[in-house]
Amino acid sequence: MRLDLCSIGVVVSTLLTCACGEVGNVLDSYGMQVEHRIAEARCERLREPGCQGNLAQERTQVDCVNALTNIARAHAIDRGDIVVDDVALTSCLANVQCLPDALGAPGVAASDPWVACLSAFRGTDAPGGPCYLDEECGPGLRCDRSPASPCGTCMTKRTTGEACSRDAECAWLTADAVGMCISGICMTVSDAARFATIGERCGLVNVGTTSAASTTCATGLYCTNNGSAVLSCVEPGGLGAECIGVTCGPGLACQGRACRPVQSASLLGELCGSSPDGDTFISCEATTRLTCVDSRCAARPALGEPCGGAAPACASGICRAGVCGPPGDSGSACSDDRRCVSGACIDGACVTAVCN
Repeated sequence: MRLDLCSIGVVVSTLLTCACGEVGNVLDSYGMQVEHRIAEARCERLREPGCQGNLAQERTQVDCVNALTNIARAHAIDRGDIVVDDVALTSCLANVQCLPDALGAPGVAASDPWVACLSAFRGTDAPGGPCYLDEECGPGLRCDRSPASPCGTCMTKRTTGEACSRDAECAWLTADAVGMCISGICMTVSDAARFATIGERCGLVNVGTTSAASTTCATGLYCTNNGSAVLSCVEPGGLGAECIGVTCGPGLACQGRACRPVQSASLLGELCGSSPDGDTFISCEATTRLTCVDSRCAARPALGEPCGGAAPACASGICRAGVCGPPGDSGSACSDDRRCVSGACIDGACVTAVCN
């Protein structure tokens, strides 16, 4: 399944210029196509058991792709600051899985397929070179940048035991021993057991002062705390199962504290939400721009139409000052990178030149 690039909600028609080079129409660019492919694959996985907590039931594929598309990285790819390994990227997209990072497992293990996506990016900036993203820096380097600065400097990654604020700062020792930032310290994380069975611990285990191990559940199981302080592998809830703290299985959704069948609706005006008898959850088709309003499938507001509050998310663009519009140009107020046409929000304002 493939979405039109316009559906990610990024309306861009201007040429963007940075000190590192010139970027054309981002919708037609190779960088945006790469980012769109990755976001689409990840969003598909977020709908699987064990991942539903990361993707609200009413959230469509369009919303998810919009949220996960990295616009700034797309620009960096088009500038040549990041080189993409298409073979590694294709392998990643064919095998990418979801980890329950929202349930207490920070980072990913080296054997998780998503790492193949990260390794598909190779930065071209040398030590001391300017950067905005970690991926722009060459192998073994990180981008040392203040959140309030539009540009940082490529520096050597931190070693095990050093203080850190994010995983990308920490060096990998080998392909099977990755660097992660845990409790503010770079630790070496290795695989304890690739596939754990029902009842076995999952996520990060054996966390010490400078090392830890990572365990992933076997296919068909998911990792959850299930109301306790320890993560473990459990089966998804079946039809009629109580779903408080439990993820429902394929084709089911948690409604009225029980796992109910999910039925799709894709036409304007069709019934959505709980069925009249309460036995089925009807979802407006995830791949369309429809949403459920007052128990009926309705169109999302288009550019120039009201949004915000109880209104559904915009069909394209973003909601600014109560009206759907394109992402902001340089100088526009913003709360995160996705609200800027450049993909860069610094200190509450959009910036175009992220590498001066």
